[in-house]
Amino acid sequence: MEDGNDRLILHVGKHVSYKGNPPELSDSRKLAKKVFWRERIRGIRCVVAPMVDQSELAFRMMLRKHGAHLCFSPMIHAQLFITDATYRRTALSTSLDDRPLIVQFCANDPVTLLTACQLVESFCDGVDLNLGCPQLIAKRGHYGAYLQEDQKLICEMVALLHSRLQLPLSCKIRILQNINETIAYAVALVKAGACMLTVHGRTREQRGPNTGLADWYAMRAVVNAVDVPVLANGNIQLPGDVDRCLEITGASAIMSAEGILSNPYLFEKRHEVNWTAAREYLDFAERYESTISAVRAHLFRICHHSLLEYSDLRERLSYVCSMKGFHQIVDDLEERVFQSVSSSGLEFSEIKSIALVTSPALMPHWICKPYYRPVRDDSSVSDSLYRERRRAELDALAQKTGLSKRQLRKREKRKIRGDVR
Repeated sequence: MEDGNDRLILHVGKHVSYKGNPPELSDSRKLAKKVFWRERIRGIRCVVAPMVDQSELAFRMMLRKHGAHLCFSPMIHAQLFITDATYRRTALSTSLDDRPLIVQFCANDPVTLLTACQLVESFCDGVDLNLGCPQLIAKRGHYGAYLQEDQKLICEMVALLHSRLQLPLSCKIRILQNINETIAYAVALVKAGACMLTVHGRTREQRGPNTGLADWYAMRAVVNAVDVPVLANGNIQLPGDVDRCLEITGASAIMSAEGILSNPYLFEKRHEVNWTAAREYLDFAERYESTISAVRAHLFRICHHSLLEYSDLRERLSYVCSMKGFHQIVDDLEERVFQSVSSSGLEFSEIKSIALVTSPALMPHWICKPYYRPVRDDSSVSDSLYRERRRAELDALAQKTGLSKRQLRKREKRKIRGDVR
């Protein structure tokens, strides 16, 4: 175990060891693992989902402050975690207060998965097998939701970990096209040794512009079919969604991803101005050493609606690469909103109090609120006003200078990075 700065951050160091062929656990130990989450789940209601480059330590710690009872790490590639010491250090960081924590892996080989999980046994409360990632990179790598046609291999991985690993294993799945097949899939996982399930109520094909709504009633069918805790994932966007989902699905707890990215105060059933959320996140990001890419991604989500309003701030956010630069963008956002409200002759405190109790659809852009992905045709050119304006600017510059658009973008990046460093 290695400590980070100020002894706050823990990493799985290159000297952490594992047993090449751990002995089979006793029946009593296996039973204890099965019981673990059944007992622990009683104090858990709101769960932070595993999100690539987004459920990092800083964001987890911020959400624990604001109502999260359990957090998942970002998805980690098991093979790389074993073989690449640099990847191992950057893929997972935690702290003593970052509990309870489940570390999620993607894998397609039982021994590889077992080895990776052994490396984190001292750093978390459980491990999770990702069987839900629908992205094309998962298809190419043969993991995530693209393993669901090979349930024999999946059950071999689950069974080996249940038999040999000290930690309880959970699995995160998506529903299949047929509800009976979904139930059979979930039952097989539990029979093989899964101690908890997370059910994302969308199929593998429901992603990107085809995301659609999650099926809470399909989740309910799984809840009724298995004897382990089930976390319900999907459609948790508004403060009242937690209670509605628990009531309809009968799940032990809910898991949120996109909802808490847009509004980190969702579990507390409230909204807030986005620069307040952004600054709080930046404080956590500095303390827990988030990467620049993670910080940028979070600010894009927290301030999404305002960045559509102020396209120049959006442009700057895509290029800056320092905490000072991020703070300046947030400061500028706040100043512009105050100027806009002042020009109306109203007090900001009055406007804010009204905005916070307004329907989310009618809230001003500077309130943390859900982002609803529009249905669009990926084969067509985006009709975003910002993108259209940006293309026009680049076309004009390209004609004037004789440079390609790619060269112009590179020059802009170098110029902006030079300004903020």
